[in-house]
Amino acid sequence: MSDNEPPEITEPTIVRAVVNETVELQVSAFDPNNDTLSYMVSGLPATATFDNVTLKLNWNVTNANNVSITVVVTDEKEASTQKPLIVHLCNCHNQGVCLNETILGKGTVNFQFLKCSCPTWFEGDFCENKRDPCASKPCYDDTVTCMENRTADQGYTCSACPNDMTGDGENCVGKFIQSCSKTKFQDFTSNIENVS
Repeated sequence: MSDNEPPEITEPTIVRAVVNETVELQVSAFDPNNDTLSYMVSGLPATATFDNVTLKLNWNVTNANNVSITVVVTDEKEASTQKPLIVHLCNCHNQGVCLNETILGKGTVNFQFLKCSCPTWFEGDFCENKRDPCASKPCYDDTVTCMENRTADQGYTCSACPNDMTGDGENCVGKFIQSCSKTKFQDFTSNIENVS
């Protein structure tokens, strides 16, 4: 029975990559028997290279396609160890920001997408969809037009209320009702004055 033990791969463990950026990784391993090691990386995409001398892996991430990269280290007695790399990919659009510790839940065991924090005007898993602030129909009714307005706190403004109504477009009330209310208040205060 051989006492030779296989190499142990120490780096990398998790690869954090961003679409349209380049990631550089250092591969490292050690051998319990101090044997000379040889390195190989399989499953590299076309835009990635591995240098057997510096043991550096360079990957120009040009898309969000699934990859399956495996580091293989073999000692001089042909004992080898394989380690699939876990890729956490950031694919946020429209200036979205990746949440590095939050997995979206899509992908595979070794290839996972990170969640995105989207700017106000975008939504979707990767901030790929423009948000419509008028989708919930926040204005009074169909006679009042909702318009996108990026300077407004809520992201929209409403056109004027119908002619027989008053308000800000989001909340409209009939002028007659308002007038009646005012008249009743005046009558009420007048009655108090007469009693006193």
